[in-house]
Formats: sequence, C-alpha cells, structure tokens
Amino acid sequence: MDFSAGLRVVDVSAGEINTIHVTGLCFEGGEGSGRVKSVEAAPDSGLEVRRFTVLDKMADVGGARQSFAELGLTADQRDVSHKCGASEEPAALYVEVALADGRSAYSPYLTIATEANGVSDSFRYPLGLTLCVVGEADEEFCSGEARAGRS
Repeated sequence: MDFSAGLRVVDVSAGEINTIHVTGLCFEGGEGSGRVKSVEAAPDSGLEVRRFTVLDKMADVGGARQSFAELGLTADQRDVSHKCGASEEPAALYVEVALADGRSAYSPYLTIATEANGVSDSFRYPLGLTLCVVGEADEEFCSGEARAGRS
C-alpha cells in the first residue's frame, strides 16, 4: 500500500515562514538512537526547508505562520531515541519552510537523511507541500489536485 499526504498553505507573503509537523519518527534495531542529518524539499521545487527539529513528542503547532523562534522551538534537536513498536508516542519531526524566490511553490516529497548504528541512509517522505503566494489561491497551480512542478 502506498501512502501520500498533502498540505496547502494559501496567501503566503514574501519572506513568510511556516512551521509544519511532518511525521512521527522511531529508531529501529540496535542500541542507542538514530539521528536526522538533513531534511530537504525536492530539487527545483521553489520550496526551501530552512530548519528542522526532532521533538520528544508532538507539539501543538503545525501549519503555523510562524518561525521556530516565535513558537519557542529550537532547531538543534536531531536525535531519535524512541524505539519503534514501543508503547510510547514516536518522536515528532518539524520543519520550517519558506518560498525560495517569492513565487508559489510545490514539493511532492521531503528527503530525510538519517544515521543509525554508523549507517547513513535517506528516504523520500511523500508529503506534498504547496505554498501559494497572496492572490494565487484560485490559480490552477495552487488549487489543482495533481502537481507536476512549479508554475
């Protein structure tokens, strides 16, 4: 079974920062913990991941038109010590995103690079993110279901 999800934020102003809850994370296998090394939007998407952080539990933010600083989040958390299958809630990955060049943007996925037990890996997380500039909410690029790239 495939999974994908999408989030659309409309009426984004130039320079506006949005904080998004991406997913829960857990560490599988071995002892210790894993580490998130980077989070990036699709190349040439027009979307910029400015910062990311891993929290021990989900915070009451997401889709917020605020930066990490305004929400009281720090961008220095990288470790994931929650074990997969444990009865506790997984850790939560948050990103701070903005438009790279002031135009509406869409990224069909985020690439998340990790390291665990000395092994580096990366995967594409299928969360489509659309940021639409002020006045473009009804344009095909911002309202359409299927996205092929930037307008």
